[in-house]
Amino acid sequence: MPSITLTKGNSVGIDTYVNSGLPNNNYSTNIYIYAGGPTTAIKRGLLKFDLGLIPNDAIINSASLSLYTEYTSTRTYAIHKVTKAWDNSTTWNTSPTFDSNVVASKTIPTSGWQVFDVRALVQSWVNGEANHGFLLKDSDESTNNPDMSFYSFDSTGSQPTLTIDYTIPTTGKKQVEVVATSGPTASGTSSITIPIPTGSQAGDLLVAQVVTGELNTINMPSGWTIQEHSVPTRKIVMAYKFMQSGDAGATFSNSGSGTFWIGAMVAFRNVKNVLSYDRNIYSSNASSFTPPAKTTTADNTLFALFNTGYASTSFSTPLSYSEKYDSSGTAGSTAFAYHYMYRDKDQTTSEMTSTLSTATTGVSSLLVLEPIVNNPPTLTLSSPADNQTLAEGNTLPVQGSATDADSGNVVTVKYKINSGTTRALTSGVSDGSSPLSFAKTLTYSNKRIWDGSTDVTGVDLAENTNHILTIWSEDDQGGKSAEVTRMFKVIWNRPPAIDGSDTNLGAIGTAPSINYTVTEPESDSFTITELLNGQQIRSFSGVAGQQNTATIDQDRWLRLALGVQHELRIRATDSKGQFADRIYTFTRTETQIQFDLKNPFLCDAKPTRVLVTLDGTFPDGSTVLVEVCNNAYDAVPAYEDATGPSLAGRGYIFTNETKTAADWGINIRITINKGTATEKVILNGFGGAFD
Repeated sequence: MPSITLTKGNSVGIDTYVNSGLPNNNYSTNIYIYAGGPTTAIKRGLLKFDLGLIPNDAIINSASLSLYTEYTSTRTYAIHKVTKAWDNSTTWNTSPTFDSNVVASKTIPTSGWQVFDVRALVQSWVNGEANHGFLLKDSDESTNNPDMSFYSFDSTGSQPTLTIDYTIPTTGKKQVEVVATSGPTASGTSSITIPIPTGSQAGDLLVAQVVTGELNTINMPSGWTIQEHSVPTRKIVMAYKFMQSGDAGATFSNSGSGTFWIGAMVAFRNVKNVLSYDRNIYSSNASSFTPPAKTTTADNTLFALFNTGYASTSFSTPLSYSEKYDSSGTAGSTAFAYHYMYRDKDQTTSEMTSTLSTATTGVSSLLVLEPIVNNPPTLTLSSPADNQTLAEGNTLPVQGSATDADSGNVVTVKYKINSGTTRALTSGVSDGSSPLSFAKTLTYSNKRIWDGSTDVTGVDLAENTNHILTIWSEDDQGGKSAEVTRMFKVIWNRPPAIDGSDTNLGAIGTAPSINYTVTEPESDSFTITELLNGQQIRSFSGVAGQQNTATIDQDRWLRLALGVQHELRIRATDSKGQFADRIYTFTRTETQIQFDLKNPFLCDAKPTRVLVTLDGTFPDGSTVLVEVCNNAYDAVPAYEDATGPSLAGRGYIFTNETKTAADWGINIRITINKGTATEKVILNGFGGAFD
């Protein structure tokens, strides 16, 4: 985890303070930065560090702003994010805006270094938010208090510092990375071979910096883009290429029999484009080198500065630039430094100037490198719905689209079930805007999920347990969308299905007759059982799709209590024990009851008289009909009205004298009508005799 402390000595830093009491005054050269409340005026400090030494989009592990004061205070001083640009000419009247949210704060019980934790704010800057620096203020500017002074960049010591500890991401990088350098390498023959820096890999940008001691024609290595410049008695070459697998060192030669060479190479990673190459040629001795001022249009670029000199000299490093090498030899001198630009788009010559230890001729070159800023793809899932339950034969349609803002990226949509094998749904090349649609229908069968004939799960899925379908998209630059998940359950077997719906038949006076059919989703065998109030009426093997009729025979019907709810249940049970019920409820009600003997009395001679006695209550409005016959075994018995004698307690003499059956027999049929009676009609029983 690299750590670097930014100071006025290695980075571009500016600071000042503003004073509401003197709103047009500028204090950028004051040795103090003041912050305080309204004893005389409000004072606020402003500081800014150039972050060019820190890779953009790095992971900031810690960032500490350190300010030195000779005083103590019980007041709390706060750091805020500045939200508008400012410079050394800023006054109270031209003060930049700032975010009212406090980034960091502390009281100052002792003098000395005061350290503020500003990691979150620095992280936002290296992620691409505009860096306008820090504002320092008293946390309560409405209360009178003495001003607090901190040493500024213009003090003779204890100047502000910003210490940053950072890590470069291992994947999904969004910055140009300086991988390694090789050389500078010297040679005294007619050629020089500069080795590829250790750790380089295919796709890296290789930049070679070469000085030769003669003006003869230089033979260039194949595949390199060449920039060649001549100064008195020397040729200076800048060359670059994107590394391919199998590339070895780059060899430069000339037509002379021998010469002096010096060369170096730099490997850059995550380079999308070389946006520009600019240089200044110094044909006469100069004590300072700088490339031309440069303005670019891209964000997050890397400015790569290469200085090449004729004489043996060294080059100072411009502020906010990181130097990788500065070497000299018989053939000349080479130096390389770089600067991360973030959202800055330009560098002036003064910002890129290097002073030389010995004046010489040469070239100052600048390459502007654009990073691959890979945006991870996004994924939208339109189906399946969440929390489904799948039964045998059910489908799980997986549909949606993926979008990648980076044109040319190969985007692959992937999925897996639980922690199983990852599989591809679709793949395509992004045009930067058009969604890449995908659609696949998975099927649940035999306890597993199938893609056609491919077993996706590989193991049986547990029943009534949450399973997870995970879908995401990836691009070929290491970007990955957020994972989208859908939960589902499976049931290994479904019960049979009985048509219709549970129904309350209400109050009925006749036994119900229910038609129904049963189907079996898995085509298993099944049994149908019909029950009345939990007691079986009948049970039989079912036939899928066949119409059946559930009825209640007369005997069971007459035994049902009046005025209470009864249940007729139809149950279909498959061979695996799964069952389904269809329930019909009803209340039996009657306005007429009629019954006779289930088994007539067998007589060995013709009966002539019968006595029927009734035990019951028959309120006004109700009627009772007692009918008797002596030829009960005939196909059509001759019933006779015996109501009067029966109610009077007397016997009844049969008038019928004939029969068609082999035997004589007596039957009794009783019919009771409630009529207009408002009280209960009760028949407890009946008795009698015959001769």
